[in-house]
Amino acid sequence: RLVPQGALSYAMSARPNTDASQPQTDIALFDAQLFRVHFDNLPGPAYMWQRDGNDFLLIAHNQAAAQLPFSRIGKFIGMGARTLQAGCDHDMLADLETCARTGAVLHRTVEHPYLETGTVRRLAISLVPVSTDIVVLHTDDITERAQTEAALRESEHKYRTIVDTAHEGVLAVDHDGVVTYANHRIGEMLGYEPMELVGRLIFDLVDESMHAEAQSMRKRRVAGVKEQFDFRLRHRSGANVWVSIAASPLFDASGNVAGAIHMVSDISERKRAEQALQGSEAKFRALLQTIPDLIIRVTADGRYLDIHCPETGPFMSLPYTASEYIGKNVTDFNPPEFARDHERYRRKALETGQVQLWEYARDFGGELHHVEARFVGAGPDEVVITLGH
Repeated sequence: RLVPQGALSYAMSARPNTDASQPQTDIALFDAQLFRVHFDNLPGPAYMWQRDGNDFLLIAHNQAAAQLPFSRIGKFIGMGARTLQAGCDHDMLADLETCARTGAVLHRTVEHPYLETGTVRRLAISLVPVSTDIVVLHTDDITERAQTEAALRESEHKYRTIVDTAHEGVLAVDHDGVVTYANHRIGEMLGYEPMELVGRLIFDLVDESMHAEAQSMRKRRVAGVKEQFDFRLRHRSGANVWVSIAASPLFDASGNVAGAIHMVSDISERKRAEQALQGSEAKFRALLQTIPDLIIRVTADGRYLDIHCPETGPFMSLPYTASEYIGKNVTDFNPPEFARDHERYRRKALETGQVQLWEYARDFGGELHHVEARFVGAGPDEVVITLGH
């Protein structure tokens, strides 16, 4: 009762006849021999179960099963699934019954404890019905693969968490410029939920006036060029958003460009500050043009930082151009006594925080002029000097 009837019974008890001089006339015997050879030489562990009342008995195993270092399978031949599945979360008996009754192949992934060894392995199992009473169970040990996949999932989860919560926006596109990924930050910058951006053309996020420039950048990315640049994107509301973009091509397994990844930083505040500064500097320069005084910026140790020369008056006739002064020291252009007095007023202006007045006579353009120099501290290491006559 522990073995299948007929040809299968013979297949489990007989060995194939390899003597070519003895003709095989029994088709059932020939089929049984083929089955036995096939079963014994399956590359993975396989086990044969036979119905026994309301249980299934283990009646055979193949060579691969016998060679498992953590299995004692030989000791369990003739034992029932009800007994062998004790301590296992998997209901082997129920699956054997279902498989035999329905004739359908079943697939499971289980944590399987090998009896008498304390070893637990993760197995992918397939139950194949041979008849209403016989089921062959195949196993594939996927423990290491499962561990690797779990580690990969954890790594991907950590990576996605980092990317999703990054201060920088992240925008990935495919070869055609279609957005394939957007994190929360880029969504915040542009007024979208991340998933609203996925599937859109990246050019939808660019003002029409910049499409040509965007197309040129895309061509460079397809050519494998990596670069960083400032660019203007369009907010959902239609407002401009200035960003700094570090763009890199993405490659497929064959080394071909498959898309691009963009790390995006919002620089709108910086741009507004730059524009405000440019406006302020323009106003300052315009104001300077109306002032007839010579204005000089120097460091605490007397190094020239900037010089504004009026367009009229004696100070327009300096012995050197303004650019020739920059980076040089007061001592490079003046007598020692003048340089010492100059340093004294600079130091006093920085130490006291008060305007220091110095009146002296100086030759400008071959004429002697009386000069009033006003020294004003401008920070810890800079003095602004205004010279009037």
